[in-house]
Amino acid sequence: AYFGAVNKYGLDIGTTKQAVMRWLVLTPLKNIYAPGALAGDYVGASAEVTAAVGAGANLLVGGSSQAFTLQPLSLQTQTGINLAIGVSQFQLRSTEN
Repeated sequence: AYFGAVNKYGLDIGTTKQAVMRWLVLTPLKNIYAPGALAGDYVGASAEVTAAVGAGANLLVGGSSQAFTLQPLSLQTQTGINLAIGVSQFQLRSTEN
């Protein structure tokens, strides 16, 4: 299991309440995954548009030894009213370590 925090830097107008993020994990190496292997710091671009219900997109690269990419276009859903564009930093930690 993992837990994490997202920090965003840039233009962010409005508020959002609840957000759900889902990621597809890509790596150029075979059989690299082990429990806790995705833990690390990721950074990249993000954009969101919300009017009652909305969506966002993220492009983040990082992790252990910079070996992982979190889906080139990760989609999230959220509620509220918001417009945001900027840089995201995602700190992902494992309960295994």
